[in-house]
Amino acid sequence: MLLKAKVSKGRYTFKLKNCVRKVFYQTDWEEWHQLIEKYTGNILQYVDVMEKVFPGYLIQHGYFSKDAYFFDYKILPGKSIAPYEHTTEFVESFRQFCIDSIKETAPYSHGDWTPDNVLDYQGKWTLIDWDCVGLRSITETQRTLNKNLKETFGYDFDIVTKRELSFMEKQ
Repeated sequence: MLLKAKVSKGRYTFKLKNCVRKVFYQTDWEEWHQLIEKYTGNILQYVDVMEKVFPGYLIQHGYFSKDAYFFDYKILPGKSIAPYEHTTEFVESFRQFCIDSIKETAPYSHGDWTPDNVLDYQGKWTLIDWDCVGLRSITETQRTLNKNLKETFGYDFDIVTKRELSFMEKQ
């Protein structure tokens, strides 16, 4: 079952019987490969980082065809928080969830903090879609997170400060 398609970018996400498969076709390969190189170095290092930040989530990967590469991810329970009403309480909870997730994975960070990338299962939130995972400085992490928050919720929230991310310095 096709879950998501970015046809112009050559990226497709499928829900298969036992996994979620993300396929990158040649049209998107260069852009995605540059992203991987920027944050993790190469595909094998990306796989290594994924095993560190989310053990067992990435099941397998490889060439789907000569023009496509795939990643199979574990199917996680829960539903997307994307449709949740953006109340003040929700926005603050989401903001704190992002900071807490950075604490859990530092010195690596997810890099694409949006409600579309979070599942809620029995009140526990889990990040999915780790395409942008990588090693980031405090400044880059703060800038990326605040950009994601502004794009999602507008400007009526407290930005994340470097002080809130100071734990990254100890990594």
